[in-house]
Amino acid sequence: MNNIYNTFIDEIEKLKKDKNVKSIIHVGSSKDKIDNNCKINDIDLFIIVEKQEENQIRKIEKINEIEFDFNYISLDGCYEFINNKTYFFLKIKDGKLLYDENNIGRKIMLLCEEKYKEGPNKISIEDKRFQAIQLLDDISRLKNKEEYDKFEYDFLFYMYITKLIRMYYVISDTWTPKDKKLLKSLKKQDFTLYKLICDDEEFDKYEIDLAYNKLNDEYYIFIIIEKSNKLIFKGLYKHDLKVLDNTYNELKENLYSLNFEDFIKKYYLELKNHF
Repeated sequence: MNNIYNTFIDEIEKLKKDKNVKSIIHVGSSKDKIDNNCKINDIDLFIIVEKQEENQIRKIEKINEIEFDFNYISLDGCYEFINNKTYFFLKIKDGKLLYDENNIGRKIMLLCEEKYKEGPNKISIEDKRFQAIQLLDDISRLKNKEEYDKFEYDFLFYMYITKLIRMYYVISDTWTPKDKKLLKSLKKQDFTLYKLICDDEEFDKYEIDLAYNKLNDEYYIFIIIEKSNKLIFKGLYKHDLKVLDNTYNELKENLYSLNFEDFIKKYYLELKNHF
């Protein structure tokens, strides 16, 4: 038995001896790697306790060169996080149950699964529009690159890229992943948008992409244009589905055969006139 596995077993046994502990759930990537030959640096545990002063108490400890992230959640805290659809907590649905008293942990994991399937709390079309306009306004300030120091420009550029990806999830009414998983998730969800954002070799060329969405009873075309670290993100909407449908289908067919100037003349300006 190697040192990592031995340390892991010892810590779980210590937790199980605490009468306040009702369930232990192993989460994160290490949950599928723990065995006699494992090589991992950190272990994440959700520990459900009967009671404590706060809903959540997080402790990070280094034990035998392994970083343990102990997340203590009270029973009251569990149900509050579930009712509020708190993303980080609902993700324990994918965890591995290590210890469970009276099926408390299993029931909580099932409730998390049900809430997760409902999707995030929806925001209004007005709020989505406001956020998109605000993001566009922020990004448009980067057009004058000479006004920024290089570090400041790069910092703002990548910050707005992150906001742009988050906006994709907000508009789609889907769960927004944690920042460290944004790109991996986007690659699965929308490879075209992922490639546009991540392909450094294309930064010296114009890249154009678009998405078409129905939000409530309104129809949207989202246009993304990028060149040499200058990003423009434009969200357009209109009630008239027929106009958008015809324009979108034609645009989609010709999008990647057009150069940037032809795109602006033939489609972008025409689309703007509709909104």
